[in-house]
Amino acid sequence: MEESVQKIFIYGKSEVAVICQACGKVRRLQASDIEQINHIVRVQCVCGARFNVLFEKRIHYRKVTHLEGRYAIKLDPDECLCLLVVENLSRNGIGFKTIGNYDIKEGDVLSVQFSLDNEKRTMIKSNITVKSVNGKYIGGEFHALDEHAKKELGFYLLP
Repeated sequence: MEESVQKIFIYGKSEVAVICQACGKVRRLQASDIEQINHIVRVQCVCGARFNVLFEKRIHYRKVTHLEGRYAIKLDPDECLCLLVVENLSRNGIGFKTIGNYDIKEGDVLSVQFSLDNEKRTMIKSNITVKSVNGKYIGGEFHALDEHAKKELGFYLLP
């Protein structure tokens, strides 16, 4: 059985709380003292329980997904000819893998479109600025999301 991981977001915080999953005891830590960022850390409570914690330094919660979509280097969303698989989403960004090899660099502006796997199958169309490239994995920041898309994405990302 896979053990759960307690995610704690530390961006912009001076102090964070780690909560024991067994007894509920809270341990407060100074965010500036946390060295293991984006790595799972095994923590032991004074009650003896051990559990996993992941300190993340991102601004917004990121939801793991597997959504098919399209993208284009041109800014016309109707010309999204290249296939992608959205691996994660947040309120302000997207992480996806390209299907095929394409020359994409940090700073490029792409047009993306994909459907959420919610009941409405909401179509999201947006331009993104590429923030990171790691092989076929692209990390990007949304810009010019319309109000409807922002609202639907917000509901979709609720835990």
